[in-house]
Amino acid sequence: PPTATTPDASQRTWLGSALQSVLAIVAALVLGGLLIALTDERVADAAGYFFARPGDTLGAMWAAASAAYEAMFYGAVYNPNGNTFTQRIYPFTETLTVATPLVLAGLGVAVAFRAGLFNIGAQGQLLIGATLAAWVGFTWQLPAGVHLLAVVLAGAVGGALWGGIVGLLKARTGAHEVILTIMLNYI
Repeated sequence: PPTATTPDASQRTWLGSALQSVLAIVAALVLGGLLIALTDERVADAAGYFFARPGDTLGAMWAAASAAYEAMFYGAVYNPNGNTFTQRIYPFTETLTVATPLVLAGLGVAVAFRAGLFNIGAQGQLLIGATLAAWVGFTWQLPAGVHLLAVVLAGAVGGALWGGIVGLLKARTGAHEVILTIMLNYI
């Protein structure tokens, strides 16, 4: 029987998902570090005399992986050489700028997968959405806040319409969504 300290199903699900996410990130960092180290020339040179001095090989592996992750952090999150706060967080804001459309496309694919459909047309939907958003952004003259909202909505509508073509064809003709989305990506 459940007690006051027993977590309910939603808590178990959330905690399990969070733990899985953390473990997946740690595993990715470790495996990525190993791949980086195994492809580094200094590690290969030090591995030639591994049994004589294993510390050299392990040190070279650590140096290669940590240098790569440090460069990735400085390039994507923080610029320690920036003079102002804005310059220091510029890599992070650029990361968000580049990642936002990809995250939204991934969410669109996830919604389709949850509905039992295989939407592999995110690239085409993203491009059509971006095209419609750019058209609205450059041709409509609106106040700044309304303009931004109109551009975002235009992008969403463009992607939804492009995906809607697939839904319409599947509903009317029974065509397979994988083939349709691949073909619409090409268009």
